[in-house]
Amino acid sequence: MHSSVSKLFVLFLLFVGGNLLTLFILIALMVAQGNSMSESLLLLQGGMENMPSGLIRTSVWVQTLATFILPALAYGLIYHRNQFGEYLGAHKVPTLAVFGLATLIMIAGYPLVQASYELNRLIPISDWMSTMEQSAMSVMEEILLMDSVWSLITTLFIVAVLPAIGEELIFRGILQQELGKLFNSKHLGVWLGAILFSAIHLQFEGFLPRMILGAILGYLYLWTKSIWVPIFVHFLNNGVQVLVLYYSGIDLSSEELSSDPSPWWGVALGAVILFAASARLLKIVKPDEQ
Repeated sequence: MHSSVSKLFVLFLLFVGGNLLTLFILIALMVAQGNSMSESLLLLQGGMENMPSGLIRTSVWVQTLATFILPALAYGLIYHRNQFGEYLGAHKVPTLAVFGLATLIMIAGYPLVQASYELNRLIPISDWMSTMEQSAMSVMEEILLMDSVWSLITTLFIVAVLPAIGEELIFRGILQQELGKLFNSKHLGVWLGAILFSAIHLQFEGFLPRMILGAILGYLYLWTKSIWVPIFVHFLNNGVQVLVLYYSGIDLSSEELSSDPSPWWGVALGAVILFAASARLLKIVKPDEQ
C-alpha cells in the first residue's frame, strides 16, 4: 500500500521529467527548423516570449501535454492501472442537470473572483515577479492573436481543451485527492490543490483569482465525484473567453469592475444566493454511474 507522500513524490518526479521532455522536444524542433544547437539554447534562454509565433504555440501545447497529461497518465499506470478511471471518477457520467448546475456555480463565483483580483492588486510584488508576469502576458497575447477560423480552432485547443484535461487530471484528479488523504481533510485538499494550481502558472498579479477558480473547480469535483465536471467547466471558462475575444475583440480576463462599487453589492448578493442554491442542488442531483 503506497502512502500519499510517496505518490506525491513520484508525481513530482514525473512533472520534472515532463519539463525535461518539453525542453528536449523544443530543442529538437528548433534544430529541425535549421537552427544550430547553440542557437536553439539561446532562443530558450531568451524566454518563450522572444520565440517566433508558431514556435510559441507549439511550445505551449507540448508543455501542457508533457508536464500535465503524460505525467497524469503515467501516474495512473503506476498506481492504478485499469482502475485509474474509477480513481478519477471518470466512470461516473454526469447528467445535463449536473453540467448545468456546475456552470451556474462557476458563473455565481465570478464576483468573488473579481473581488479577489482587487485584493490581489493591493499585494506588492518584487521586480522578478513583475518580469515573469510581463513575460507570461506577452506569451498569452501572442497565442490570442487570431485572424482566421483555423487560428481560433488551434487557440481553443491550446488554451481551453488541453489545459482543461491536463490541469484537471493533475490538480483535481490526483493532487486534491492525495493531499486530502495526507491531511485527512477533503476541504484542505481542495484548497491546497487550488493554491498549487495558481502557483504553477507563475502569474502573481492573478494569483488569488486563479486560486478561487481552482477552489470552485475543486469543490465541483468533491461534490460530483466525477472528473468530467471540472474538465467541462474549466474548458467552458477558458473557451468562452477565447470566443468572446475572437468575435468581439473584448478580453474578458482584463475587464475590471466599475469604479462605483455600489451596483456590485446587489450582484454579489445575488451571486452568493445563486452559488449556495446551485451547490445545494448539485449535492442532490448526482452523476449517473455507468
